Amino acid sequence: MNNCKTLLQMIRHELRLSFRSKWLLNFTILFTILAALFYFYGIRSITTDPVDIKYGLDSVGVVDTGTVDPSYFGLEEISPVNDEKEDTHSVGYNRAIAMLMNLSLWLIPIISLILGANSIIADKEGGRLALYRTYQMPYSYYLLSKFFALSISLIACLGLSYGVFGIILSITVNLA
Repeated sequence: MNNCKTLLQMIRHELRLSFRSKWLLNFTILFTILAALFYFYGIRSITTDPVDIKYGLDSVGVVDTGTVDPSYFGLEEISPVNDEKEDTHSVGYNRAIAMLMNLSLWLIPIISLILGANSIIADKEGGRLALYRTYQMPYSYYLLSKFFALSISLIACLGLSYGVFGIILSITVNLA
């Protein structure tokens, strides 16, 4: 029980240090700008005509399979469905959100490495790492406190930046 209390105190201390970091503030601003760009891009792509956009093999035309029957591999021709009830607004918006998620999936590990490495380096230079080693705790507590603090700070960073534009999006969609 005492070890859990110590671990929670270490996590709280790491969170305080993490939220004071200039790097986290800069990444929050970066993700806010990124969310704004994709928000406005998504709004703009909604107005485009989805008939002009061709995805996948539709843009190629007829694919020559030679003498091989595609049904042998379980591939069957999919006939296009022309529903007039189809919501054309979802086509452009889904594409913009997919690009946002892909870019975020590339940036988040890089940002995690930068923030984690800077945190450990700051502890080594400031002498906190030597102080942690004097405690009667396993080294895994130090790593767990860094991991949980980094995870919580990144969730807060992404939640703040994408949450602001998510709220703006929900307000503008309901008004339109």
